[in-house]
Amino acid sequence: MDSLPEELFIQIILRVIGTRDQVKGRSRLLEVSPAWKRAIEGCYMFWTEAIVHGGPEPLQEVLSHNPLGPLDVRLRITLPKVADEETLAQLAFVSEHSSRWRSLSIEGLLTDNVIAHFKNPTPKLKSICIIAYLGAFNPTRSLEFDQMGNFSRLHLTSIDMDWNSPRLCGLRVLRLHFLNREQTPSLEQLAACLRASPELRVLVLKDLTGSEASPVAEPKEIAFQFLSLTTIYVCSIPADILEFIILSLKAPNCNLLSFSSLNVSMARLTDMILHLKSLLHRHIFFRNTFTLRYIEISSSISFLDSDRLLPPSHLIQDWDPGEGPGISVGFRPAPNLYPGEELHRFLNDCYPLLCDVLADLLVPQDAFQVTLLLDHQQREGYHVNDLTGLHPSTFPLHLLNHLPFITRIATNRWFNWSAILDYLSKPQKNPATGEESWPCPNLQVVEFEKEPEYIPPSEMEEMHRVLDGFVEARSATTALQSVKFPNEGADCVRIWDRGQGWSVVSEMVAPGSL
Repeated sequence: MDSLPEELFIQIILRVIGTRDQVKGRSRLLEVSPAWKRAIEGCYMFWTEAIVHGGPEPLQEVLSHNPLGPLDVRLRITLPKVADEETLAQLAFVSEHSSRWRSLSIEGLLTDNVIAHFKNPTPKLKSICIIAYLGAFNPTRSLEFDQMGNFSRLHLTSIDMDWNSPRLCGLRVLRLHFLNREQTPSLEQLAACLRASPELRVLVLKDLTGSEASPVAEPKEIAFQFLSLTTIYVCSIPADILEFIILSLKAPNCNLLSFSSLNVSMARLTDMILHLKSLLHRHIFFRNTFTLRYIEISSSISFLDSDRLLPPSHLIQDWDPGEGPGISVGFRPAPNLYPGEELHRFLNDCYPLLCDVLADLLVPQDAFQVTLLLDHQQREGYHVNDLTGLHPSTFPLHLLNHLPFITRIATNRWFNWSAILDYLSKPQKNPATGEESWPCPNLQVVEFEKEPEYIPPSEMEEMHRVLDGFVEARSATTALQSVKFPNEGADCVRIWDRGQGWSVVSEMVAPGSL
């Protein structure tokens, strides 16, 4: 530090420790040397994190080191607790300094006596994150700020606000999670907010039930281009908002594109499929390796960049999706659809449409490697979240005729692959042309994982018979290069390689030594 100007030293350290968890960062740095301790204790920028109730350092100490600078206020009320008298007293204390708030993060069971302290932020406020938990204490469901400030980040979970406010503008990051019908903005309200934020870079919309307001305009009438967007994550949102987003998303710099858990009926709309095709065409060159994932227990299908799998849904609120490029598009049946002819009709009609779109984009590119991942097969007596009785086996075999781009098939908890391999073992008639052709003609690799559940010997014998027939049929006339599947009763695998035939290899052997 002796060779650096103190101002430059401070800026370097601040870049390292950031504005969150400053206490831990300071505690380590204060012990380095007296010079470091003097610089850190004398600089207010190391004392901006004001944690209300539960912080390791009293608010008074933070404010004594930072009497005039910006404050990043944090409040977290852990379920099933509500704010006690001590918390409310600290809230009142920190509210006296609201003119200095730079960011505001509130999480927990929020009641009116808590929200009352956060209604008067000033124009210095740049970021708001409110995650409201619902419970039996009549929590606050709506939030209004008397002054919105010139803030750039807004994150709301399970809480409403005045979407008609003209002060809601200039956003760079917008995240809306788990909003019910009363809380979800209408299409017109959301469009007005986004139009007032031309520099928006990150848009995350997850589990929005749908607005109670009657639609005034069609999505195509109010769509406009998001020119600055770099990241979009959309999951389980109303159809009109989804269509608006897809029509508007022409951002040339968008490097992470995710449309997940979309209602499968959306895929039946010709206009939506065409817009989706145009959207993917502009973004599909980020990687040359992709995965088409079919999860049978939920009858869902998704196409995604295999190098950037998205996090579990319960982590999305803490996930920063701007770290790198990626693509994800996924459909699933609507929750109110019951098993039977209606469900199978949706799967039989919609998923081939999606795959035909992917085929138009992927087949001309010989360099692409695409895996079909068969995940969590529905099986009698096998229970996952009590879904056994709700979802019968749903994988439509004729979907394989729409997958010419598949180069690899892999499984995860898929217990019996006889039906799929039997279908792939013979040419199938194309219903459009009447001609016969191999399903998945570019298939090169088949890899089946070993499943922990018991499989009866008679069933395993049938699987082996079908597997041998598949290899014999495909090896002579198609691109098949390798097949790998677990050998029963031992920690080894059976492998077939073109030109070498069958062999049995221990799973302990390193792949590179074969």
